[in-house]
Amino acid sequence: MIVHVVLWKLLDEACGKSKAENCIEIKERFEALQDLISVIQYSKVYVNEIETDSNADVMLVVKCETEKELNLYMQHHLHQELSHWVSKIRKTRIALDYIE
Repeated sequence: MIVHVVLWKLLDEACGKSKAENCIEIKERFEALQDLISVIQYSKVYVNEIETDSNADVMLVVKCETEKELNLYMQHHLHQELSHWVSKIRKTRIALDYIE
């Protein structure tokens, strides 16, 4: 199993919404992909409950069976569209992929 973890620090306001509103939207939209992209075995989004300057605001965890399936997920048009939107509301992004 390949685990893909992404952490974002969001802008305080972007696309006409507050950081809190965008956190909720990221959670809803990424978790919905599990039903739309068949290679996703597991998907969960966590929103940071204790805001500090050093903490990320949102964390995505996606699990796929193989690296090939992870790449299919990453290249899927729905993921690409969502990633493009997130790029407009984030300050920083960091990711980690590991074998479970």
